[in-house]
Amino acid sequence: MDKVFIYGAGGHARVVADAIGKMGHEIYGFVTDKDYSKDVTPALGVVAIGSSKAREAITQKLIGDGKTLLKVIHPSAVVSENVEISEGAMLIGNAVVNVGSKIGRSAIINTGATVDHDCTIGDWVHIAPGAHLCGNVSVGEGTWVCVGASVIPGIKIGSWAMIGAGAVVIRDVPNGATVVGCPAKRIK
Repeated sequence: MDKVFIYGAGGHARVVADAIGKMGHEIYGFVTDKDYSKDVTPALGVVAIGSSKAREAITQKLIGDGKTLLKVIHPSAVVSENVEISEGAMLIGNAVVNVGSKIGRSAIINTGATVDHDCTIGDWVHIAPGAHLCGNVSVGEGTWVCVGASVIPGIKIGSWAMIGAGAVVIRDVPNGATVVGCPAKRIK
């Protein structure tokens, strides 16, 4: 299998490294801004950083340098055959992605998160551990759906929003909003 470099060196990078190893790839190493150059030997990498803004910037940089981003799909993830997964997306252990869904570039579907049928997950989104999206949910680029949040069917969540831990989203969420609680209410 291919050698893969991991851009990042924190906890999420270690989780991604575990998934990559279980996929059968060899890990070249962890790189950060300090030690990255476009001459990093492998052309295949992944941006394993939790921050959506940082993931966006680094993804764009790597693509500009001619790197290819690996789709990371942990062997325990349950993924329908009819799902579109963009380059650099990370589906971590026990994640579930159902039929008709689309996962954006460098998006994270983290440990035990579920994305039901026909959802659209934008680029650089982070669906945190244990978060659950019902069918036909749309999540705009860069949004973070925090741990344990739940979203009812058909909801549209804007770009660069934050859904608080344990929130229950029953109404659409505009771009840039932060919502918390049960039911989720906008706080900024």
